[in-house]
Amino acid sequence: MDEFWEKIKKGAQEASERAAQLGKIAKIKAEIASLNSSERGRFIELGEKIYSLYREKKLPEKVKTEVRDILELLNSIEGEVEEKTKQIKPLMKKKDTKKKKKTTEKPKDVVKTTKKKKETKKRGKKK
Repeated sequence: MDEFWEKIKKGAQEASERAAQLGKIAKIKAEIASLNSSERGRFIELGEKIYSLYREKKLPEKVKTEVRDILELLNSIEGEVEEKTKQIKPLMKKKDTKKKKKTTEKPKDVVKTTKKKKETKKRGKKK
């Protein structure tokens, strides 16, 4: 029986050590993910600054030649977004007018019920 309890104690100790190890690994992985996220944020910030300088025509010529293709692609994407936005506006107006008409109309059943209630009230009867 002592041998059985020794195996259980040993297994529990190993499980505890493994859990602690996995906890440390998870913590380190979370820190790495945080650092990677921070790094991506700085790259985005850097890109925004370079793009801003490019649009203001203040970007040094050497840098401009190295990133010109990317900047031109960004301009192209910006133009496509504007074009798509223009395509949406007329569709939104059509959709809005349809909604307004539908909300003012009552279903036939509701109209009939309302008329019956009014007629009943005129006669002095209550339902």
